[in-house]
Amino acid sequence: DRQTAIFEDILPISMAEVKPNIYLAEFEKAAFSTLKVTITATKDAELTVFLGERLSDDGLINKHPGHSFIGYEKLSLSIKKGTHEYQTQIPANHSKSPHHQKLAPFYPEVLPFRFAEIILPNTGVVIDAVTQYALYYPFDDEASSFTSNSDALNKVWDLSKYTLKATPFLGVYADGNRERMPYEADAYIQQLGHYNVDREYSVARYTAKFLLHHASWPTEWHMHMLMIAWQDYMYSGNSDFLVDYYTDLKAKTLHELAREDGLISSKTDKLTQDLLNRLHYDGNKFRDIVDWPKGTEAGKNQARNAGPTPEGERDGYVFTDYNTVVNAFHFNVLNIMSDIAEVVGNTSDQAWFKQQASIVKASMLAHMFDKEKGHFVDGIGTKHASLHANMFPLAFGLVPEEYISSVTEFVKSRGMAASVYGAQHLLDGLYRAGEAEYALSLMTSDKKRSWLNMLRVGSTMTTEAWDEHYKPNLTWNHAWGSAPANVIPRRLMGIEPIESGFKEFRIVPQPATLSDVKLKTPTIQGPIHTELKVSYEQELLKWTLQIEVPANTKAQLWLPAMFNQFNVNGELYAPKMQSMLMGEKRKLIPLVSGKYIIEVY
Repeated sequence: DRQTAIFEDILPISMAEVKPNIYLAEFEKAAFSTLKVTITATKDAELTVFLGERLSDDGLINKHPGHSFIGYEKLSLSIKKGTHEYQTQIPANHSKSPHHQKLAPFYPEVLPFRFAEIILPNTGVVIDAVTQYALYYPFDDEASSFTSNSDALNKVWDLSKYTLKATPFLGVYADGNRERMPYEADAYIQQLGHYNVDREYSVARYTAKFLLHHASWPTEWHMHMLMIAWQDYMYSGNSDFLVDYYTDLKAKTLHELAREDGLISSKTDKLTQDLLNRLHYDGNKFRDIVDWPKGTEAGKNQARNAGPTPEGERDGYVFTDYNTVVNAFHFNVLNIMSDIAEVVGNTSDQAWFKQQASIVKASMLAHMFDKEKGHFVDGIGTKHASLHANMFPLAFGLVPEEYISSVTEFVKSRGMAASVYGAQHLLDGLYRAGEAEYALSLMTSDKKRSWLNMLRVGSTMTTEAWDEHYKPNLTWNHAWGSAPANVIPRRLMGIEPIESGFKEFRIVPQPATLSDVKLKTPTIQGPIHTELKVSYEQELLKWTLQIEVPANTKAQLWLPAMFNQFNVNGELYAPKMQSMLMGEKRKLIPLVSGKYIIEVY
């Protein structure tokens, strides 16, 4: 069932008369809100109120949003003689998106704003109180925390975490104030983040059920449904979704589009109306996306939803009928479907999907991989190689071990040539390959394509694109940009379930250049506390870890094999297992429930 959000009164951090009879209230952060104001007046009057997410150079609300959907509204407020509390009446959001989500009819309309500008008559009106009346889905701020010796990374974490608190105000993962509709890729990133900052699974599950029957157009988005379903099972331990929607999930692998060698295409006659019906897609634009937004062709005017250069956020990706990114997703979800089949007890499907994944991998390496250059090309029929054609295979475990170095070097050569959505998979791939230092540099970058740039331009939530420069019609409240909220726990500290419901999990720290990291991350079993300090004693590298493993769980702690001495709670420990994991050899320390101090040299 769809859950209900709750209104909360938030006081401003400042309230001042910035110009004669013009008052500006600033709140700590933007929120989906309406404004409440208490006013004392000597006579009836009309006030003008502006609500907005950003200011202009004159210190007042920016009243020229351009093509953007950065929060802005001009409102009139009728006041009466005496002292009364008023609430602004914001016009209803009339997005024309096909799966637009509406507020419950008993709620006042809200919009994202951080600033309120109130213009008073010359005399007779006094503002007694101003409140941001903010609508939040229930959220436990204390369920998670993160600090490190990197001020930049701390700011990026706070930005991402708050985004996950503020954006599910509709009781569903909707993609910001512009469309207010769910998309599968958006929901996947928001789900991963939400599960890592709060112990709450209902809104993700409701969104998954909605999306399963109200699919969006991109080929890869359909396959995200299996990724969403599997993460919900692994984090919550609840298999009901896998069992109840098993047939729908099988269709979402798109295995029916495969040719004899396993590769799929959205551009053949295998994409029948019957299949589209079973995918629950009722539009006419089913096609590959790779990343978004697209670019602007040379000589053409930039569209509101496009980047200024031909490359767009796709690194100049060349679309072919048999697309490398699409088939990388296909490989990934075939493996997931095999795991789902095992959970529901369908052994024949389990074996078939696993075998099909092997076939797809072999075909991709045969037809989409340039062995001479050591990286993937964009698809069959082109020699162009993009960041995307390589970061997705890296993230999904498609790259043969002997080519991981060449693929990662190519990926690093492209920089952040992807959108805020693509950044999720780029960071996943880099950490999987052991490129933690480069991944950390991307998360703490202050370039235009960065989370720090989102803060620099004035947003308090992650934005739909890195900047208006790259997508003029962006919003400043789009949770598909919140990747660090899950990447920091899942990749930097390496905390992930390896048995459903966190009955067993692993910890694979990759601190890179960080020397002090402290994390609390929620699970269905209770919070996991981890702290890592990196130091040198007589030029000898030392890690000191404090770990709290919740009751009724166990953990696998994997530490770099370069360490020779391991002390667990003051006693010498000799690891008995060594394995390649996350790009390097690591040694295993198994942990049961309890508190630990672990020192390694």
